[in-house]
Amino acid sequence: MEEGQYLLGRVIPTLIEQRERLKTRAEAAEETCERLRHEIGELQGQLAALRGENQALRNEGAAVGEVFNTLLEHMNAMMRSLSETQQRFPFMGLRHP
Repeated sequence: MEEGQYLLGRVIPTLIEQRERLKTRAEAAEETCERLRHEIGELQGQLAALRGENQALRNEGAAVGEVFNTLLEHMNAMMRSLSETQQRFPFMGLRHP
């Protein structure tokens, strides 16, 4: 009986200490988890903003491409017109010495 009491006297405090350590670790893990949830929320917001900015830049690039394409079409039309004019009126062409 004395041996049982002695063992219980050692086991119970050890179990209480382990419980406190585990409780402290669990609380720290919960705090870390909450902090990470907050960071994830912030990062998701930043990601959404970057995706929006990326899409705006893509749209802008496409618009610039369309403008450039239109410019090239106009330049080609001008060159055709100049070429046709030169063919009809060869004397108006540039003269090379």
